[in-house]
Amino acid sequence: MKDSIDIIYSRTKISEDINNDLEEISDELDKLLREE
Repeated sequence: MKDSIDIIYSRTKISEDINNDLEEISDELDKLLREE
């Protein structure tokens, strides 16, 4: 049981990290697009 909880937790953590990265990327893209 503990193993599956660990897996779910780590997957959740990974997807949070990905979401944060995507937000940063889209922010950068916005800046670039505004500059042109």
